[in-house]
Amino acid sequence: MALADFLVRHNALLGRYAIPQLRPISRVIAICIYLLLVAPIILILVAMHVAGNLDLRALWRTLFVIFALFQFLLLGIVGAHLSGSAILQERTERSIDFFRLLPLSATSRIVGIVVGRNIVTLCLALCNTLFVAICGAAGGVSSRLTIEFLIFSWVSGVLAMLFALLVSTCAPRRLIPSSTTFVPLLGAALCLPFAIGFAVNRHEVYPHGAYVHFFGMEIRLFVFITCLALYAGFWFVLGLIRRFENERATFFSPAGSYANLAGAAVITGGLIWQYASENPRHALLIFWCSTAGVLLLALFGSCRTWDDYLEAQGRTGEGPGLRSVNRCNLAHGTGLVLIWGILATLIELHTGMVIPFGSVVICMTFCYVLLALWETSVTCAAWTTRIHLLTGFLAILYVILPAILGAITEAKDILALSPVGYITVLADGKYVPTMSPLFFNGGLLAILLLFVFRRYHSLAK
Repeated sequence: MALADFLVRHNALLGRYAIPQLRPISRVIAICIYLLLVAPIILILVAMHVAGNLDLRALWRTLFVIFALFQFLLLGIVGAHLSGSAILQERTERSIDFFRLLPLSATSRIVGIVVGRNIVTLCLALCNTLFVAICGAAGGVSSRLTIEFLIFSWVSGVLAMLFALLVSTCAPRRLIPSSTTFVPLLGAALCLPFAIGFAVNRHEVYPHGAYVHFFGMEIRLFVFITCLALYAGFWFVLGLIRRFENERATFFSPAGSYANLAGAAVITGGLIWQYASENPRHALLIFWCSTAGVLLLALFGSCRTWDDYLEAQGRTGEGPGLRSVNRCNLAHGTGLVLIWGILATLIELHTGMVIPFGSVVICMTFCYVLLALWETSVTCAAWTTRIHLLTGFLAILYVILPAILGAITEAKDILALSPVGYITVLADGKYVPTMSPLFFNGGLLAILLLFVFRRYHSLAK
């Protein structure tokens, strides 16, 4: 079989996954499933056209939308599920050791899984791309818009595959089956309402065309979100390379976490740059919340485990602390939060100090409390892994409970003790928050840090 020899010779992993799918019976089944999904919809639309409920132009435009949805179904859901289930298949077939010992680079493994697991899906998506282009041209859709959409659909589809694969390398073994199904469905559930809302209200949202303003420049919407997806895909690929080279490696390297935060600040700052002159308070809060979310992802994506501390101590003789030989998560997280604080202050100065200056410090303490909770979970993981559930529940209570109590009692001081409530109070603009969140967070930090440092000390003995 010439194709099999070619695939195995160039990428053994790609050949391992692709050859079973390229068998005649497998190809026929995949094509039949696709046709059975598409054919009834086309028949219904043609019947509506014959009955006079649709004109020919509207028929082609409706077909354009339907094939566009199938494009996302094939690449974003089916493709993501197949990519994310590759590790599960290796564990189920007890061939994970063979997978680890293959003499392939990390990038070759990524290509082998993403392309090999989806070889038939990608071929169907190519045919579906042709149908989208034909229907768009027949329906009078702008060729530029069609090309931009098709490029975006492919980039976002590959992004979904990479993300599902990355999640499968990080998820515990017992959660891999659910994560590979849950992740693409969750993404579809979150994106679908926004997509429908945008499709219905696009003329009101973008009366002069679908553009976004980035540092004052007008960029076409699909071009911008395609570039944004490429940026996210770059970090996913870096994370996968780290995971394939070392299964215990974190998603971000320390330098990568700083770079990711800086990139998020540039992107968010560019998006609010023009909006800041119209509504500086909301623009500032959007920047704070967006970059704080990326900050927390960078923190948790670069956190070391208790086993890492033990391994570094055995190698260097140094316990976890501020030193670089065995730097603890608190030291790394403190640096990240400080960088965020500097960026938040600079944006605040740019908007003209529309929020009390101490608010940046208070927001930083919220991040420190969540970091200390996470480090408590890390240092107690040697006792039981269920500690992650406990600290996660405590983090949820810390974020939500004061906000609920403050809303019920209509006490703004209690509402401000929650990060969500504090942002709500700042957005209101009519109430100047007190320093009570600073003292509240300081007390929590003192308790958590006392326990964490005792755990550090027990390891150093």
